[in-house]
Amino acid sequence: MIRKVLMPTVALATMASAALAADSTGPAVNWTGYYAGAQIGYMSGSADWDVNKVNNGYHEYWRPHGGFGGLHAGYNYQVGTAVFGLQAEANLIDNRKWHTDFADEKLMASSSVFGSLDARMGATFERALVYAIGGIAFANNKTKGVTVIGPDQVLTATFSGNNIGWNIGLGVEYAVDDRWSVRAEYRYYDFGKKNFPNSEGDTYYYAHSHSYVDHTLRLGLSYKFGPPAAVVAKY
Repeated sequence: MIRKVLMPTVALATMASAALAADSTGPAVNWTGYYAGAQIGYMSGSADWDVNKVNNGYHEYWRPHGGFGGLHAGYNYQVGTAVFGLQAEANLIDNRKWHTDFADEKLMASSSVFGSLDARMGATFERALVYAIGGIAFANNKTKGVTVIGPDQVLTATFSGNNIGWNIGLGVEYAVDDRWSVRAEYRYYDFGKKNFPNSEGDTYYYAHSHSYVDHTLRLGLSYKFGPPAAVVAKY
């Protein structure tokens, strides 16, 4: 898992270095102030259904994925070359994947909304801001099981949970002028593990647990409100 988190982070750091090198002559921008914007991206995750049956047990694992889009808003405060901030965001996504297990039973993991409340901390280099971001994440994760018992009998159960977790990531943001900025960002989401007891009214869906992990890559555009940002001349 650590390698999966670090590889996109290293890629973004490389992008940040290229952006900084390309902008070695422009003025620096003051990032203090409120901002809002939008983002689009791609999410690739993993879901599992860990089932413990009487005298039997199995673990099913598959990868939901999909594109997403949403809005963000926040506030930055700059001290010297350091920037601290808070940000909230919400996204819509069609993130679902059907999976057939070894017994030909169908499982599906899905989510349609996710977002987070985060802290940002970074450093400025001319017009670029390289930052780390992380905080509390939420999503409407669901897992569904569908079993054909007979020609006219289908057993379907939906399990909701793993809706609150955490996220962490790394990004680079570039100020096009004193109002508009663009960003590229990677984030890792972990919604943990939730246990479910035997399903009521039947004897098939035995006690089991679900886990959800997601990786996202995104591009964003932000607008800074308030008086025009002060531009710090480079000497």
